[in-house]
Amino acid sequence: METCYMDIDGISFCHGMNSLAKNQYPNQVIEGTFKPQTKGGQTIMKGYYLVLGITYFTILPNLRVKFVGYLYDETIDVTNLILDYKGGCGQRTFKWPNDFVYSFNHSNPNINNITSDNSSLVVVGSNFCNSSDYINILIDGIQIDKSNIILIDHELFEVKYNQIYCKSINVNIISGGLQSNIFKFDFKPLPIKINSVPKSKGGLIIITGHRLSSQANNSDISINIGKYVCKNVISIQNEINCYIDGISSGNATIGFHVNISINGIVNDNELLFSFDVPFISDFILPQVFGQLVNFTSYGLNVNNYNNIPTLTLMDNSTIKSINNNNSKEYSTHIYSFQIPKGCGRNQISISIGNQTTRTEFYYELPIISSCSISSDQIIRCLGNFANYVNYYNNGKIKIQFSNGIVDDDILEKKIIFESDFFLFPLRPEYGSGDISLIVCDDTSPILKVDISPLIKYINRNPIFNSTGGELLIIGENLIPNTGDNTSIYCFSNQQLYNCSFVNYTSISCNIELGGPFDQICRINFNGKSNNNITISYLPPIVLKSTIISNSSVGGFITIIGNEFYNEIENISVGKSSCSNITFINSTTISCFIEPSILNNNQQLLQQQYINVSINGKSGGDYFIFYSQNNSGDNKINNGKNGLNDGSEHDQNDNQIKPEASSSSPTQNHHHHNNNHHYNHHLLIKSENYQIIQQHLEININNRNNNNNVSINNGNNSINNRNYSNNFTIPAIILPKNN
Repeated sequence: METCYMDIDGISFCHGMNSLAKNQYPNQVIEGTFKPQTKGGQTIMKGYYLVLGITYFTILPNLRVKFVGYLYDETIDVTNLILDYKGGCGQRTFKWPNDFVYSFNHSNPNINNITSDNSSLVVVGSNFCNSSDYINILIDGIQIDKSNIILIDHELFEVKYNQIYCKSINVNIISGGLQSNIFKFDFKPLPIKINSVPKSKGGLIIITGHRLSSQANNSDISINIGKYVCKNVISIQNEINCYIDGISSGNATIGFHVNISINGIVNDNELLFSFDVPFISDFILPQVFGQLVNFTSYGLNVNNYNNIPTLTLMDNSTIKSINNNNSKEYSTHIYSFQIPKGCGRNQISISIGNQTTRTEFYYELPIISSCSISSDQIIRCLGNFANYVNYYNNGKIKIQFSNGIVDDDILEKKIIFESDFFLFPLRPEYGSGDISLIVCDDTSPILKVDISPLIKYINRNPIFNSTGGELLIIGENLIPNTGDNTSIYCFSNQQLYNCSFVNYTSISCNIELGGPFDQICRINFNGKSNNNITISYLPPIVLKSTIISNSSVGGFITIIGNEFYNEIENISVGKSSCSNITFINSTTISCFIEPSILNNNQQLLQQQYINVSINGKSGGDYFIFYSQNNSGDNKINNGKNGLNDGSEHDQNDNQIKPEASSSSPTQNHHHHNNNHHYNHHLLIKSENYQIIQQHLEININNRNNNNNVSINNGNNSINNRNYSNNFTIPAIILPKNN
């Protein structure tokens, strides 16, 4: 049978093939691994039955991938198909008409090279993907915030990153779940300027530039100027001082390469040193609003002694010297120039007769005196910034913190920069580090800021209820990650309870650990073990009680409250003890009040203190426990007001009565050896209450006025007590939950 198809370009072709239902196709067999480049391109897929029943490949959900060439051309090897893959990121899945699926990922990302322009890193390689949703970039194992990604493409990405020290960093990228190689990049020292000294005497060498120090406390720094060693090296961030000896006459004096090594990292830029070249030194840094500055010149040719020097700025503007003060040594002169307002580093040249020397000066930089962090996570830094507000407003000042530039565009609250302070909100990715101001590409002195999370206090010895409670940790510099890394370990049940971030000053830990015994737990704060705390539990709380009908026979009462445990030590009602104690749940207990002789209503209505003791802790309240007429009523006693559950009901509404029966009393009696057995099913008329124990079994041994009665109430029994024939039967009655 001839079967015809139309390919993805709309070209029809036919071939001979037996028609099969899709469920009759054999499963495809993929040989090797299909790993295309993320940028796409022609990629080979090897296997069998790859094109059975299809004219193009489908990547879920509905992306079509064409073959290269015509499917049934004799030149195509259907076991080695070339796919015109358009690129993508992460894991993807092919699907055939017979529902066979094959999942694949792309080739691993690879970093080939890294460059830096002091404010960002530019990384070149392959298979990076072109979407930040699929990637994670790590520097020294720490993931950078995606807001710092400037550009991401398949073969290049750029991230904001500034490093003021000479050091090595490790960079890698995870793209679509695939790890790249780890690329080591060196932030090398960058010397820019070096002075000259007389060859006969030698002298102090001052080298200025960038990254001329190490972050490590003990650094190995060596300076070689040509074949000469510069000794007694002192490194101060962007400046190195050392001393070079003089050389004998006859040796070369110009064109020596300056090599700086800091912990094995060597500069690769070219800076040349020469002896006996006029140089400028000993000048103060001008203020940004402009200032008269004195420059001291050394090594002048005697023929230029009386010439007036000219200073040329970077914008090619010139300034004539105002004062010429010569020292007794003919080669040393002091010249004064009125420097205009400006900021940052300025390369200048000073021409004196036929001699020209090139140097640079820096405008005075602001100094950050201190920084603090408020409870609402705002960093506030103090200093004298009055001369720099306009530069900030014009975009010439940036705040550098935690190895990055504080970007006003991504902050929830804007940066405020005033004459004596600036402030900005903390972000979760910020860590403890150096803060400085970049003024016209020049960096101010750094100040270390510690924003490590810390505990201020904990609600120590907290009081929990019967179901547990909340432990609140109050601290500073807390972030969501701090809450995730904080937990409480309790020793009694060997259980670890996780905590959660509430805000920047508090972390909450919910501990579901019941009492009544005090617990000792340990705080693990931000991944580190902290102090132990003791958790105590509330004493019993009594809210309500039922009353009994006859003080002379006593009876069962039901006590409603909180913080009850099955560890009850004692219950007393006034001067009477309460026996046959039953723990029902954490809010309900019952007991039997011993009989007492109360002769009048005044005694009956007198409030008596009920005291419940559990595990050495006691709690209670005053209640009326006997009905006024001793008539056999059972009521809910809400406490001092003596009302029935706070509402007015007819007394008879809450009476306990025998269940109605069609049989006579004698039919309900079972006679055996003069023993009488009564089964009473008790009912409550009021719909406001529920009966917990509604079946009471009563055995009366004799028919005399004084009877020996045995009352079995659930698991409680009262034996060998004398009661009159007329008595009411206590029951446990609870208010219904509305």
